[in-house]
Amino acid sequence: MSAQIIDVKNLSRAFKGSGGSVLALDSISLTVKEGTTLAVVGESGSGKTTAARLILGLDKATGGSITVLGQEISQLSSNQIRPLRREIQVVQQDPFSQLNRRHTVKRIIEGPMLAFKVGDKSSREQRVIELLEAVGLQKEHLTRKPHELSGGQCQRVAIARALALDPKILILDEAVSALDVSVRAQVLNLLKKLQKDRGLTYLFITHDLGVAHYMADEIVVMFRGRIVERGTREEIFQTPRHHYT
Repeated sequence: MSAQIIDVKNLSRAFKGSGGSVLALDSISLTVKEGTTLAVVGESGSGKTTAARLILGLDKATGGSITVLGQEISQLSSNQIRPLRREIQVVQQDPFSQLNRRHTVKRIIEGPMLAFKVGDKSSREQRVIELLEAVGLQKEHLTRKPHELSGGQCQRVAIARALALDPKILILDEAVSALDVSVRAQVLNLLKKLQKDRGLTYLFITHDLGVAHYMADEIVVMFRGRIVERGTREEIFQTPRHHYT
């Protein structure tokens, strides 16, 4: 059986508002097995992205625990969690806003390697070319900037950047929802191929049940900060138990 690469237990996150505390996450628990895809499905405001930010270490939990690759991270500082960032990367929704508009594709993909002082100039250049080809782009794209690319091409660059440090986990936060339908299918097929070739583990945040059905091995359904249903893809689609699902 696959090992649990992400293990979240009783995770809560409350935010202070003018009328008091607002519970964005209400004691959720989930696990992701190595080499599989877990889809977290729900509408806007259900808590999906809040959960992703906590797992990425970009926010602190109010309660509960988060174990990633065997390490409990829920209360670690930014400096303490930094080494783990090589193992867990994110691809976000907007293919344009997540890329620095002033940088070339080469500089964007190379960025994580520079930040973590990986390799020398020659090895980084070779790695960038390999990643570019892996996501279906060509050497001619190296010198282009985001405004010279289509939405689908920008998202491919974002995926290549996320793979630059050879992570074990990708968190895909509505990663195809801003793309045209035909381009969306191409990117989903690319993600499936990359997962198979590289043994990646995906946490796929989406509001789209069709995307979840295509990508996921297991699905959790969130509503108002809580998980209301979980199961395999077949269980969720063939015999849903909760009225919201």
